Amino acid sequence: MWFQAVASCFVSLPLAASAAFLSKRGFDIDEDARRANEFVAGFYSRHKDQLMQPFQGPETTIVDAFLREGGIMLDFAHAKVACNNLGGYGPNLTLRTCPDATAESIRMNGVATYNGTQVDLIIVADEGYDPNHIDNNGKPTRYFGQINMKKNRESTMVFTTVYHTTGEPVVLPLTAITIWDFDMGGSEGKLVEQATVTNMSGYFMPSDTKVGHVDYANGTHYFFATEYGTEADNPTRPTNLTTVQEQKVVTPVFKETSTWNITFAVSEKGSGGRNFLFGGDIPAFPLNPNHPCEDYTVTWFQNSAVMYSNLAGKGPDTDGNQGLKISNFVQLDGRSIDLLVVVYEDFGDYKAWDISKNGLRGSLMNINFAPGVKARLNFTFVEGEDETPVELDKFFVTFFDIDGEKDTVESLSINTSRAAGHHGYAQYYLSNDSTVIPTALETGETNFSASKKGNEDENPHDQFDNTPLVDSEAVTFYFLGKTSTISVNYAVEAGAWAGRNVLVGGISPIACADIAT
Repeated sequence: MWFQAVASCFVSLPLAASAAFLSKRGFDIDEDARRANEFVAGFYSRHKDQLMQPFQGPETTIVDAFLREGGIMLDFAHAKVACNNLGGYGPNLTLRTCPDATAESIRMNGVATYNGTQVDLIIVADEGYDPNHIDNNGKPTRYFGQINMKKNRESTMVFTTVYHTTGEPVVLPLTAITIWDFDMGGSEGKLVEQATVTNMSGYFMPSDTKVGHVDYANGTHYFFATEYGTEADNPTRPTNLTTVQEQKVVTPVFKETSTWNITFAVSEKGSGGRNFLFGGDIPAFPLNPNHPCEDYTVTWFQNSAVMYSNLAGKGPDTDGNQGLKISNFVQLDGRSIDLLVVVYEDFGDYKAWDISKNGLRGSLMNINFAPGVKARLNFTFVEGEDETPVELDKFFVTFFDIDGEKDTVESLSINTSRAAGHHGYAQYYLSNDSTVIPTALETGETNFSASKKGNEDENPHDQFDNTPLVDSEAVTFYFLGKTSTISVNYAVEAGAWAGRNVLVGGISPIACADIAT
C-alpha cells in the first residue's frame, strides 16, 4: 500500500497560486502536450498505492517488479561525468572526455548497459537556462546528478540515452529517472522547485507525498514542491531515506523511448536559486502483492431501497433517525449489509438545494448539496434494526459526477491508508482523460476537485454506465484493510444557480476494466 500517482496542488500555496506560477513562467502547456507521446500505462495502473497487473509474482519491492518487467535502471553510482558545461556556462568548459558534439551539455558515461553495449546519458538545456551557482552542477555525491537554476527561470532539458561508442540514441524498453528532494523556501511561493515532464508512461510517488502534481494528459505532468527544505535535509543515499525525504520524491517512468524532456523552473519570489537533484535509483518501497480486481467484496446498489432519508435532520423523513440509509449495498456470507450516511458538521453545515433528491438515482446513491455548502459525510456499513457496524475489506467505492457550473466546482477530500490506517483508501483510480484534479493535502488527505462544467442530464444511473464522459468525472477508491466507516469531506462552491448532486456507487470499470456486470 505504498505507491500511487497522486497530488496536484500546494499546501502552503493554494491552487490559484499554482496557476499563477504557470502564468508567470509563460508555460506553453499545449506545445508540451503536442510534443509528448500518448499517455499509456499498460504496465501499471496510473493511480495506486502499489503496482498492479501485470506486475505479479514474488517481488517484494517496486524495484523488483520494475526489473522483472524489463526495466533498465540508470546507474549514477558508477557513471562518470564526461561533460559538465550545461548551456555553455561550465564549470568545466573543456574536458578531454567531452565530445565536441555534446560540449554544451552534462554527459554521464556508463549509466547503463543495454544489449551488451555501454549507454551514456546526455542532458542539453534550451536558451532559458540560467544557473545561480554553476559549480553545483554535475554529481554532488556518488548517487545523484544535480542541476542548479536561478530564481524566476525555466528551462527545458532534453535527456537522451545514447550508445557510448557511436553516440546514436538508444531506445530503452523501460526506464525511469527519479527527481529527489522537491522543496522550496521558507515562505509561501518562495523559490518553489517545479518540473514538467513529457513523454512519460507513468510515475511512482508515495501516497503521502508532499510533491504537488497536475496531469496535463498526453504524457505531460507538472510536479512542484509544497514543503520547505534546505541542502542540509537532502538525501545522501537512495537506499537510506527518512520519511520526509520519501515524501519529496517522484519517479517518472518512460517506455520505448530514448528521449524525454524535463522543464525545470524556480519561482520568482525569494533570492538566489535552487538545486534539482536527480538519479536513476527507484526508492525500494514494499510492493503489496494484492491485486484488487481479482479478489474483492462486491459493492452495488443494484437491489437496494431507501430505508429512510433524513440527512442532518433536514428530511424528508423527519420523524425518524438522522441520516440516509440504503439497504443491501453488500451481500456478505448471505447477510444483507446496508449503507448509512451521517453528516458531521465539524467541516461545515449541510444544506440541500432539493432534499427530495436524497436517496437513489437508479443504482447509485444520490446526495444533494446547495451551493456554498460543505460537510463531512461518514459512510458506515451496518446490519439489522440496531444498525450494528460491520467491517468490510477489499472493497471499492466510486464517486461520480464530480463537475461544476459556471465558476463553481465540486470537490471531495479523503484520507489515504498511510495517513488513516485501515480507514483510508489504499488506491485511487481516474480515467486516462479524467477532468478530476487530485491534490495532496498536508493532513494526509487527497482532495479531488472538478475542472469542467456539467449538468444533470449527463449523470449516470449505474456504476457500469461507463461512457467516456461519465468516467472522466469519476474517481474510484479501493479499501484494503477491514473498516466499517469511511469519511469524506464534500464541498460545493458558492455561485451556482442550483444545487449539485453527489452520486456514489461501488466497484467500477475505471478500476477494473474487465469486470463483468
